[in-house]
Amino acid sequence: MHSIERHLYAMLGPSLLALYAVDCSHQLGWYRPATPWLAVVADNLPLDRIHAMLATLRASDEAVLTVVRAGQLQAYLTLNPMMGHCVTDSAETHAAPFTLPAAPALSIAQQTAYIALQLMAATRLLFPQVQIEADKEKQTALLNGLANAFDLEQSIPATMIAAIHRAVTQRFGETDIGSTEVCEDVSPVPFRLCAVYEELDTAILVVPDSIVPQIATIDWSAVIRLYQSQFRHLMVTTVSHLRLIAHYELAPAFFTGQYVLNWGRDMLQAQPFSLTTVVRQVQRHIVKLQTEVLSTTCLGMDEPQLRQGLHALQNQLLKIQLQYEVLCLHGVMAVQRAPQWRYQLSEEPLTRMKRIERHLAAWYRLYDEVLQTLEPDQPIT
Repeated sequence: MHSIERHLYAMLGPSLLALYAVDCSHQLGWYRPATPWLAVVADNLPLDRIHAMLATLRASDEAVLTVVRAGQLQAYLTLNPMMGHCVTDSAETHAAPFTLPAAPALSIAQQTAYIALQLMAATRLLFPQVQIEADKEKQTALLNGLANAFDLEQSIPATMIAAIHRAVTQRFGETDIGSTEVCEDVSPVPFRLCAVYEELDTAILVVPDSIVPQIATIDWSAVIRLYQSQFRHLMVTTVSHLRLIAHYELAPAFFTGQYVLNWGRDMLQAQPFSLTTVVRQVQRHIVKLQTEVLSTTCLGMDEPQLRQGLHALQNQLLKIQLQYEVLCLHGVMAVQRAPQWRYQLSEEPLTRMKRIERHLAAWYRLYDEVLQTLEPDQPIT
């Protein structure tokens, strides 16, 4: 019996329904679970006890884990199909009268989109002059993890990024879900550029797929000189990867205008958004906040870290509220009474955390009600 299992069973008893050492190595070596352990607990287990349990684990330097209530598990694994497959392949270290939901369907396009999103984040390493050291370490670990998953040697970032692009195409084939790329004839940078999308202080540079072999030879410092006065963060992706990311990973963000076209032609213009897809991805984000984020940034933390984690969660709730209002303004959803704030900043952190947990649950239920009224893959007109 692993020590983490002994600790959990001693503290939770029959409220611990299952514990998994999450293993993605068999099928999805490139997938990065939020934590190496997943604990499934009873729905009626008080949040205070979960908080105390995780605090004990952290004090004893045990592995970090994600806590999921039994009633959340189906949604958590279905809306995160890669995590669903990892858990299905994992060894259950604590068994109770508990049945794991079947692994959800997982398409090649979904897998490629996830990798494309991780790879796009890692392209920040092409612009080291505008990155802080902590971000460099995070993106380097991300890039090295992708390289290891495809059995590639570690090298300079540009070489590794080009190699991973090739490896993804070799593994999964061509998965562009849009029309043929049409890029501008004139480019503001020393290579062909199709479009630039922006979100606040971040820019996504979209390049033709054909440029991938040249990534290692491009003078990326020239891009920094051009854009550093406008943006703090720069990322690069290809046209086909952008379309996959926009459809499978960031549909709500692109549809609601969180990302806007800054320059060039809109590579997503001919790609209709499915309302079902948008709603499910909003739900996926909410479920991750309920489980992964709550477990790793709030539960079990000391008071200063807990207050910081709760502040970040409340910012996420504000974004969910704004996203909902934009969807209603677009007329793609009937206006309903949105969940209301039920807590004050002056409240004790644990009280605020309980209220945030209920607030997230209310948002999930609202979107679940919306989902019941939709046809599968109903387009947004």
